[in-house]
Amino acid sequence: MSNSTYARNPYIIGRPITEPNKFFGRESLFQYIQDCLIQGRKVILLHGQRRIGMSSILQQIPKQIIHDDLVFINFDLQDKSTWSLGEILNSLSTEITEQLEFEDEGLPLFDHLGESTDIFLNQFLPTIQNKLADKSLVLMLDEFDVVDNIENINIVAHADNFFNYLKLLIDTQKNLYIILVLGRYQNDLENLQNFFRDVPYQKIGLLDEISARRLISKPTQGILNYDEDAIQTILELSAGHPYFTQVICFTIFVFAKTENNWKITRADVEAIVDRAIESAEGGLSWFWDGLTIPEKVILSAVVEAQNNSLLKEKSFSETLLIVLRKYGVVETDELKKGLQQLYDKDLVDGIQPRIKIKFIRHWLEKRHTLKDEINELEKINAEEIKKILNLTTEHLQQETKQYALNNYQQILAINPNHFSTIPLLAEEYLEIGNFEEAIKLYERTYKFDPIRYKEIFLKALEEYGNSLIKEKAFTQAIEQFKKVLELEPDRISSKQKLREIEASNLNSIVLVQGDNVNNEQNLLQQLSVKRVDFRDIIGQGKLLRRVAIISCVSIIGAALYQLLLTPCPTGKPNAIGLCVATPDNTVVENISSGERTIFPYFIQDFNRERAIGAFSQGKYDEAAGLFKKAIEVNNDDPEAVIYYNNALARQKGSPVTFAVVVPGETSQVIATEILRGVAQAQDKFNANGGLNGRLLEIVIANDANNPEQAQQVAAELAKMNNQSILGVIGNSSNDTIKAALTTYQKAGIATLSPTSMGDLSQSKESQVLFRMPPSNAAIAQRLAEYVKNSLRLNKVVIFYSQSENSKNLSQEFIKYFESLQGTVVRKIDLTEVQQDVDGEFNTVLQYQPQAALLFPNAQNRQQISVALEIIKANANLISDPKKNPKLQKLIILGETTLYGSKTLKNAKEAVEGLILAVPWFGPAPQAKTFVEAAKQKWQKTVGWRTAMSYDATQALIKALSDNPSRSTILESLRQINLKAGDTSGYPLQFTEDGERQNKPILLKVEQGKFQLLPEGKK
Repeated sequence: MSNSTYARNPYIIGRPITEPNKFFGRESLFQYIQDCLIQGRKVILLHGQRRIGMSSILQQIPKQIIHDDLVFINFDLQDKSTWSLGEILNSLSTEITEQLEFEDEGLPLFDHLGESTDIFLNQFLPTIQNKLADKSLVLMLDEFDVVDNIENINIVAHADNFFNYLKLLIDTQKNLYIILVLGRYQNDLENLQNFFRDVPYQKIGLLDEISARRLISKPTQGILNYDEDAIQTILELSAGHPYFTQVICFTIFVFAKTENNWKITRADVEAIVDRAIESAEGGLSWFWDGLTIPEKVILSAVVEAQNNSLLKEKSFSETLLIVLRKYGVVETDELKKGLQQLYDKDLVDGIQPRIKIKFIRHWLEKRHTLKDEINELEKINAEEIKKILNLTTEHLQQETKQYALNNYQQILAINPNHFSTIPLLAEEYLEIGNFEEAIKLYERTYKFDPIRYKEIFLKALEEYGNSLIKEKAFTQAIEQFKKVLELEPDRISSKQKLREIEASNLNSIVLVQGDNVNNEQNLLQQLSVKRVDFRDIIGQGKLLRRVAIISCVSIIGAALYQLLLTPCPTGKPNAIGLCVATPDNTVVENISSGERTIFPYFIQDFNRERAIGAFSQGKYDEAAGLFKKAIEVNNDDPEAVIYYNNALARQKGSPVTFAVVVPGETSQVIATEILRGVAQAQDKFNANGGLNGRLLEIVIANDANNPEQAQQVAAELAKMNNQSILGVIGNSSNDTIKAALTTYQKAGIATLSPTSMGDLSQSKESQVLFRMPPSNAAIAQRLAEYVKNSLRLNKVVIFYSQSENSKNLSQEFIKYFESLQGTVVRKIDLTEVQQDVDGEFNTVLQYQPQAALLFPNAQNRQQISVALEIIKANANLISDPKKNPKLQKLIILGETTLYGSKTLKNAKEAVEGLILAVPWFGPAPQAKTFVEAAKQKWQKTVGWRTAMSYDATQALIKALSDNPSRSTILESLRQINLKAGDTSGYPLQFTEDGERQNKPILLKVEQGKFQLLPEGKK
């Protein structure tokens, strides 16, 4: 049989192996079982981790053990955890009858077995024994430990009916043997041994290397050839675990057949790991469910320890302790026991912090982070703790605080990692003035969940610091405020307290020692706080002597002191001491309606910052006036325009609220372009009176183009102001959209992305996502069809980057182009050509492409420069059909990344003839109205991001109704149909998948300008 015709995958996953020729290894185990049975051992106990192949072993026992006097019955108890003893016996009798192929004649009725267990013992089994003559019956009970079991309960004590009945059968039936397979709760191994009087047991572990190698290579011998490195890689991944070895090899076989590649290398194995994990997802989840909570936490901690290079020189126990303490976890007996159990199950190496089965480690990294598993620790002793909490709640209502404090202490004694109780006890300690204990507990909650508990922890530190100031314990007080500033360097309240301590100490120095500069410098070094330099405010005046500044504050004036040292209501000071909030790790501080600026270094304007201060104090009339003055000074400030409109909306009352999520300080240009479009639509809507007098408020959020922060921001927006946010414009990138979308889906918030073009196919089921620009798939299809159908070219080369967007765009183009019978002769990473663009480009020409597609990373200036160098290299080709008929200039095509004045300026004449597919074209006649309005407002020509953001805001506005809600907005968006006059120039409708129906626009550089390329024109 040839490779190409070999159809059946010989590797087995998802079912026990029944065929002897497909089962490898375990010879010593079968010999052990046979010896025990010959010696008359009535009970044999087998145990091992889940998915280790125990069900397959039971299938093989009758075929591997040679003994004519034994008859084996395989009975699986996995799905019978809630069955009564009668129901189990009924099912067992059916299995025995069917597997032995006995007729029902002469056997007790099955239905009666459920009524009386004596019937099975005194009637059914004797009848079976008579039919078997002198042969013995061996019952193989798979997954028996699930019967009537509850995690962390002694199953022998708990399931007294079932196990006592088994013992009765063993004691009374001469020719009956039982093989018990334990694969779920190995904690009960010792109890079961004692219960069955020192029952012999055998651990089923990983395959030895010889057996594992046979399992890899034998099934495909003569068909699939593994080189030695490939086999070694599989062994490294599976560690000889039969199930995971089969999964990896199964996936390799699929790969080999698809690629027609029958010689497997290490690179091939490494390439299919993710696909293998997907194939094994069900088995991995089942394996995971069989672990205890402490085992899961330890395993996830080992993964993190392996990934943490700083801990490699520590011992295993030290490493795990460091990792767990990092999250505020206290080492308990349960966790120590969990580690020992993982040793026993061959899952963890006892010498170094390493998961033996690398395949499991890869899966854990994707599916089970340590943070997620730590949450599960709260379930330990949950019922006992629940009773205490219920009693505590009752007593709290009667204001018996001491009782509550005692109960919280009791809970943490039972489970030190019950994290929902820790802040409750910390609060009780804080109220009675036990600051040290409160701080310890709050620090643990902060480590466990920095986003949720950071502010609480900081306030506790400050409260402790204030208490120490009252006690004149300044050194200890300084330590508390410095801890605060380590976590939040710009926190004004702590800075002010340190300045007050500084002033107090320096005044003492003036009274006692006079102008002693050295003493002052030593104190300043201790405080580690930058002193206020009065030259920033006084201008050209001579810097006052250091100590004199402190002494003369009252003379200079209380107003100046207040300006510099009084904390902002919700903001933070800039370099000149005015209220400007800067983003930090607190989610709320990355969200603003006008209380703070998202761009701390964008504009320094006195009126603007005074306006932020007024807005944060609820003085909306004053804030609107100040924002208006700030806009008059700088009319290209979309954030100020939005806050101005928000102040008007708050002043009017009952505003309609949308949110816009931008990449903040990390991509300020993109963020500003998006905000311009949103601000322009908001300004227009509010100027026209809004919706029945209700004006539009826009909440600005900063996700920093970071998926984790995007998820946190989404959670805050979803619940903000009693779910008042009706729709979200954002996020700007694929990664941040994917991170936030699950939250928006749960909250039912319409999400309109103004800039993302990448692959969001896995997110389409969300039903809340709408995309304003065309997708990469649409752009790729447009380019492919143009190259093949209009230009009639057959061979192209692609220059791409390793960014997800570029790779996705390349893949989509190849898919469409090849479907049109075109050929991509080469696909080249731009990073590989940047050292020698001309040389590499000339090498590419050997493949005789007719066109080149340029897909650089938009966030990488170097790659864009390389793309432009390729354009120049192409322009420098000397096309002479007589001298070199094969050396012809290529037609260069690209997409939005190269759309802009910089391309025209930097590439100059070389860029002539460049063809781009873009989402929007400002010079088009239909966009004229929007472009002129935008230019008048911002005093500059706007780009496609501003246009798409404007369209997104307009879509949400048009989706409003008399009594708008999140659900009515969503429903209206699906039906929306905006004309060109309502948008930035192009009609707006969405497909069922939330994609905009407009096609990408083709442009061509002609005479140094981007020109619209009419349909059919070359």
